[in-house]
Amino acid sequence: MDINEVTEILGLCYGLKAPQHIFITTERVSSQHNGQVFYRGLQPKTKGDSILLTADMDETSPIHETIHASLGFGEPGTEVLTRVIIRKNNIIKNFPRLKALLGKKLQYKEVHESGEYPDAHNPKFEGRVKHYILQSVS
Repeated sequence: MDINEVTEILGLCYGLKAPQHIFITTERVSSQHNGQVFYRGLQPKTKGDSILLTADMDETSPIHETIHASLGFGEPGTEVLTRVIIRKNNIIKNFPRLKALLGKKLQYKEVHESGEYPDAHNPKFEGRVKHYILQSVS
């Protein structure tokens, strides 16, 4: 999934504030917990305007992480709200006029430097993570 697909998904999520920063990595992010668990996205608690999406993401991942970022919900509430939004989005996608009426156009720009996230642009991450900043919402 690329930034265009992510912005299309998030564009149908009215009521949720689009994250200012989106990071997309080509690698899996994993943690040991009763065996190996793979994450499709992460939301840094100290950066409420940012989400990280991984190579394992699916259509629920951008919504799930944006709910964490926008609303601060924990896992149980986020899981339920993600399912509701996905079902709503699937209905809206079938009606182009409704999609045009309810959707918003998000535009993100890839950046190669950021004062807010200087470590993200370290040469050791080159080719492994892309950083996008929200440019406009219409």
